[in-house]
Amino acid sequence: MRIQFASCSDYTEYHPDDAILAAELESRGHECELVQWRSHTPQSGDCILIRTTWDYYANFAEFSAWLDAIDAAGAKVLNSTEIIRWNADKQYLIDLDTHGHDVISTAVLDNVGQLHGVVLSCGTEECVVKPTRSANAFQTLRFPAQEIEEAQNVAQSIIDTGALPMVQPFLPEVTSEGEWSLIGFGGEYSHAVLKTPKAGDFRVQHDYGGTVSAQEPPPQAMAAAQRLFDSLKLPYMRVDGVVHWGQFLLMELELIEPELFLRFAPGSEARFADELERAFNGEEYGAPLRRNPDC
Repeated sequence: MRIQFASCSDYTEYHPDDAILAAELESRGHECELVQWRSHTPQSGDCILIRTTWDYYANFAEFSAWLDAIDAAGAKVLNSTEIIRWNADKQYLIDLDTHGHDVISTAVLDNVGQLHGVVLSCGTEECVVKPTRSANAFQTLRFPAQEIEEAQNVAQSIIDTGALPMVQPFLPEVTSEGEWSLIGFGGEYSHAVLKTPKAGDFRVQHDYGGTVSAQEPPPQAMAAAQRLFDSLKLPYMRVDGVVHWGQFLLMELELIEPELFLRFAPGSEARFADELERAFNGEEYGAPLRRNPDC
């Protein structure tokens, strides 16, 4: 089997995690190839693994057209184009909430005038505003609930680009305890890491000075993540959240191009490779958990 690792133009070599996975797959007799999605033409028979397409949100119309081309060619892609389209808009958090999963409170704004009322309803000292389609803390602002002028400007800027802003309460545990990432393959838990921001910041991403360590997650996180693994049963998933007042709250469900932190969990590359072999050979998986199943 020839497996194409889809990436962006910033990556001309494998990401460290992908290098580990490619080596495992090649040891099993598969061929691996790194391709840049923006210059890739899908062909019938392709086996495409979405990995570091980390510029997709800034070029979503082009990315969506590429997904259309994958479907038209009859190529295989993981995760599925249906799952990718659903997960590309953070309103999926509202979908998950309606299906009974514990999700951070999320409100999507149609106009800036709604911001004041939404912030009041959060009932927290600080809130966060960001686009419903973004990654790596793009256009993300943490702001005091009593000082919304800057947040209004950010929200309007998001709307001006044709996107929608969303507002969430800021959970102080992000800075005091860190954010958990739990990774699963084929509906089974594999491993977890704890991501912590640098002093004085709230963003846990490496680009902003955040750090990562392999940790055993608390039972609340394990239980919540397993419910999601069971509900969707996908080839790969990453569940991001925090324990807030003893309850694990989902902040992001990463199903498109998540960093899977394989290098922090020896043996995880074999578990992932096992699932990829099953998936590309026709294993059936779950569908999006939509508010209206008919939409």
